[in-house]
Amino acid sequence: MRKKLALLSLLLFSLGLLSGYLYLTEKVIDGDVKIAEGKKQIEEGKQLLADGKERLASGKRRLSRARRTNGVVNSFFQSIPLISIAKKLPVSGDVLNIANKKIAEGSQKIAAGENKIKSGEKQLAEGKLELERGQKRLYQVNIIRIICGIGALIFSIVFLVLLFYWRRSLLKR
Repeated sequence: MRKKLALLSLLLFSLGLLSGYLYLTEKVIDGDVKIAEGKKQIEEGKQLLADGKERLASGKRRLSRARRTNGVVNSFFQSIPLISIAKKLPVSGDVLNIANKKIAEGSQKIAAGENKIKSGEKQLAEGKLELERGQKRLYQVNIIRIICGIGALIFSIVFLVLLFYWRRSLLKR
């Protein structure tokens, strides 16, 4: 009876470890797919961030040129002794007001763009950290999976050896 109980226990341990191995194999495969997707998203995020930085730099250059041009125009109109008359002219007064509004809008867009860049950099760093954590977890799960596979193999071999060794005494009863 003890031999049958020992063989049954070995068989159950072996099957339990085998089922753990198969379950973890499925999880490792899913994890590998998610890691690959995460790497792809990180690369896309890097590209989007680089594009955003390029657009921001372009916008800063355009705003800088607009400010210089506006400064030159304003200094020109201030050098004219009849500045009050020049500003009252329909064309020059409206143009100066529109230019000042556009420059203010540009400054706001630059500030918003800088905030988006900072947010994007933060999200990218968080994504990289999460990817790294996932890779570490996946490595640990893979180690546990291998241990389960080896354990299932060892318990199966012990089961078969004992079954072969005890075959006569098990059949006699």
